[in-house]
Amino acid sequence: MSFLVRTYLGLSILSTIFFGLNIQAGGANLNPERILYFASPIFLVLSLRRWFARSQLPPGTILYGLWVVANAFALLLSTNPQAHLPGLLICTIPFVYFLIFASSSANDQVVDQWVLVSIVVCELLAIAAFSGAIDASVAFEGDRLRLTMFEPNILGAVVGAFYFLLLPGGGQSPLRRASLFIAPALVLLSFSKGPYFAFLFCAGVYYLLTTNKRKRSIGMLVAVFLSLVLMLVIAAYADEIQTSFDALLARPDAINSRLLVAQLAWYRFLAEPIFGNGPLDMAIAAPQVMSNLGSDSIRSVWIAQIFLSILHDSGILGFAAFLLLLARLSLGFARVIRNSEHPQRGASYFCAFLMLVICSQATSTHLNAVFGIIAGLLASYIASSGTEKKRLKSPSGARHNRSASRIAMQVGEA
Repeated sequence: MSFLVRTYLGLSILSTIFFGLNIQAGGANLNPERILYFASPIFLVLSLRRWFARSQLPPGTILYGLWVVANAFALLLSTNPQAHLPGLLICTIPFVYFLIFASSSANDQVVDQWVLVSIVVCELLAIAAFSGAIDASVAFEGDRLRLTMFEPNILGAVVGAFYFLLLPGGGQSPLRRASLFIAPALVLLSFSKGPYFAFLFCAGVYYLLTTNKRKRSIGMLVAVFLSLVLMLVIAAYADEIQTSFDALLARPDAINSRLLVAQLAWYRFLAEPIFGNGPLDMAIAAPQVMSNLGSDSIRSVWIAQIFLSILHDSGILGFAAFLLLLARLSLGFARVIRNSEHPQRGASYFCAFLMLVICSQATSTHLNAVFGIIAGLLASYIASSGTEKKRLKSPSGARHNRSASRIAMQVGEA
């Protein structure tokens, strides 16, 4: 992998933590990941060459592409195709990053280095935010930490996903250990229920995938003991916990607005069930929607739940393609991880991917570059693991192994 490609991959990873930085250019609303997207055709051609040479595409490529095509059809059939063009562009961003990362066989060390840099930058920004070096209106949404992300939910989702990517890295330098220690605190400070649940669930999945049965049974006993201790703590401090929950996590206004938008999105989907209303159509309809509700604010008019968002935007066709993509990657991972001797790397990719999917039940991470990057890393792992297994099972691979064994025996006899 050339230095230029490694640098682009690294900067793409780093750009995901600046998703909330908006740069106005000629009326366009840009951020670092979208700016890097303009250079993506060059690296897309470079990374896809090896797959075209093998007449094989990364797992899930066709299904992901069909989802983008479904959004394009929804755009063409909408009442205002031109207004949906920015939405279609946003849909293609994670897809292009998926192709680049799935096809480039990104070196694990490159991923580790840039993920570590990204987490360290987030931690430094958090320190600056709490010390007052960064304007509180920029780094916080109320009392919830968001740093340079669009919202706290996305901060929790991205930092949590990067945490799992960092887990299997070798060396365990002091900086890496400190980052792994501090990163969960950033997820905690987002005060978002989705990332909380996703992080704990994915941590359990990672543990089950990377430990043998004997160690797992001991770990389960420790987990049960800690759960009992946690229950006692909750019982002792129930009133204080309830007060904190009401202040930071309950957010009934946000829940009510999301439920209202979800109901509206469902009715709009039923009006256009096959092809949908067009990519990010709810944002186009936002002024009219809020006017009908007696408000001029459009801040809350976006569909937070991933599957309802896809149904509304690209209809049943887009929904089927995206659901099959998730199934393809998940089942492909299950096949290759079953007999893997070193499951840590694959488990880290899968848990990071699962973290984003779970968090997408409350925010639109599937439209961010980070979703395409991590899905691409998972697809690349599935492809490389599957190719290696086929090579070992092939007659030529078997002959190679037998020849190696005979040579070893001859050396031993000598």
